Amino acid sequence: MKREFLKMLGGGAAVLAMAGKLKAATPPEPGRLDRKVTPYEFGAKANGLHDDTTAVIRAARAAAEKGAWLVFPTGKFLITDQVSLSGRIRGVYGDGGKILLRSDKGRAGFLVRELDVADPQRQPFLISGLSIYCEVTFRDQAAALYLIDTQGVHVTSCQIRHVQVGHGIYVRGMSNGQNSQKAVAYNVFRDNEIEVQPLPGQDCFGIEIEAERLLPKGDSAPRDTWLRDFVLPDIPVPAHDNVIEGNRITGAYYGISFMGVRRSLVQGNVLNGQIRSMSIQHHSHANVIIGNECNNSLSASIHLAYGSSFNVVGGNQIRNTRARGEGLLQAYVGALRNDFFLNDVEVSGDAHPKYFIYCAVAANENSFWCNRLAGVAARAMVAVESAFNSKVKRKSHRGYGLEGADDHFTDRGMYGVRIVGNQIEATSDVPVFTLAQVGDDRGAYPLLMCEVVGNTVQWPGKGLLLELGEGNPGLLRDLVFGDNICTPVPRRDQMRLPRGGRHFVDRIDRRDEPVMKDV
Repeated sequence: MKREFLKMLGGGAAVLAMAGKLKAATPPEPGRLDRKVTPYEFGAKANGLHDDTTAVIRAARAAAEKGAWLVFPTGKFLITDQVSLSGRIRGVYGDGGKILLRSDKGRAGFLVRELDVADPQRQPFLISGLSIYCEVTFRDQAAALYLIDTQGVHVTSCQIRHVQVGHGIYVRGMSNGQNSQKAVAYNVFRDNEIEVQPLPGQDCFGIEIEAERLLPKGDSAPRDTWLRDFVLPDIPVPAHDNVIEGNRITGAYYGISFMGVRRSLVQGNVLNGQIRSMSIQHHSHANVIIGNECNNSLSASIHLAYGSSFNVVGGNQIRNTRARGEGLLQAYVGALRNDFFLNDVEVSGDAHPKYFIYCAVAANENSFWCNRLAGVAARAMVAVESAFNSKVKRKSHRGYGLEGADDHFTDRGMYGVRIVGNQIEATSDVPVFTLAQVGDDRGAYPLLMCEVVGNTVQWPGKGLLLELGEGNPGLLRDLVFGDNICTPVPRRDQMRLPRGGRHFVDRIDRRDEPVMKDV
């Protein structure tokens, strides 16, 4: 554990150092002597009724030609189309103006691409102080701020309200795998406020960074590819070295979403009332997620999946009064070797998350250590499972009652999950710890070499402290369970062990780790 901690600390320190340099480079707002262009110069009425789109587009073009700032002074500017920000434009600044986006027939908002940014790390492009109100109902709306292949764009202190379709801020890689210089990189999103109020049937997002993903023909999502091949293609041009810090996001499906993002920082954000506060997916590696507040997600709070590995998730505060699904801290479906530590997770009121910690399906060597978990869980406080199978009758199983919806998610077993030194304050009668080997009609998937060690548990003393599930005899083994301090002390019948002590070893010799096909 010490060796892995030092590795994690070194990688995280590198990300923090990178982020510090990027934030220090954020340019100031336009000064008295800077060249500025406003939509008023091109006929804008700014009364909230007259369509000012043409005037704003002309102002943006003039700013690009002159290398000037595009400034929105006091007034209410109605925009009904996409406004392109590109070329030599110096930056965009809201100087008291309000921007109203309205359209039911096409996209409306700001499209940022092909900027002339000489040095994205030291001389970035600034978008600051915009106040945007979204009334776009077009079903293919992208975002109020839509960034494509951007490097060195800093979006700070903007307010984006009433997002009904699409994203507040959407950063997308579209280099078609041809040019690594166009990777989404060195962007900073800091101190913005995003409020989402989705239309019925719409999944809206707060801030999403999505690197280009080349999925096999016919597949529209990583899930499709995974279910067929149980492996995902790598990201041809990963996004990297981005910062999301100090934002307040309310009401989204995913508050913050990563797809194919590497070496980026998510810090000090406040996320309220999302479906999932954060989703880190599709080979998003070596990111640092620290010091965030995740409040009242309906499902997972911090969710890692589809090959997202080597991430650091630490020091986050999770408070919840309404959760109904998933694990609040979760790594599954090929998410490998992530560290979750010193997170403070507490539920109250009507919240009944399935799990506080959940790790499953080819999710090898994830570590959950020194977290605090307090409150009611619906299935188990902590669960580790090698597969999903809705035919399993064990009520603590994730697939229980799902009628085939999440079956056949793996072709291999799983190993090396660590549950170490956590403080658990359980107030429900479900198992505190569940470790389960699960098979299905296609195969048997071992669960090996997992540790539940040194945890402090306060629990009602009813139900099970430790539940082992073994769908195929002999395939749940080499477990370590010890040095846990439990109040009250469990009775023997509160440890469900299908094969008694034969599941356990005294210690795990890492030199004997199984050689298994990883993602």
